[in-house]
Amino acid sequence: MVDPRLVRLAKFIIGRREELGMKYTADLAKKADVSSSHLSRIERAEFMPSAKYLKLLAAPLQVPAEKLLELAGYIEKEAIEEKKEQHRIAHKLEKLTLKEKAMVERLIDDLLSEE
Repeated sequence: MVDPRLVRLAKFIIGRREELGMKYTADLAKKADVSSSHLSRIERAEFMPSAKYLKLLAAPLQVPAEKLLELAGYIEKEAIEEKKEQHRIAHKLEKLTLKEKAMVERLIDDLLSEE
């Protein structure tokens, strides 16, 4: 029986590749600088690529690497959402003054000490 993660990943890669006008597997393989035969096996849901391999495909497919890693089962959707939230908060913190940052830090310390 074929792993459903492989099937989801394969369908996504093929669909995205075709959306971007890459008619052939070899077109994507060339842009990602990966083996066409290896990519073909992935698109046929015969082989689970490594996380490193998926990261190579992300840019030419114009998707975040996390999307491919999630489809392959390497990371959970909740982890992706948590990471996005952390980045959002970090971006807001960058805009604070030193005094405001100290206040936020004290608040966090107070909240953590209550646990």
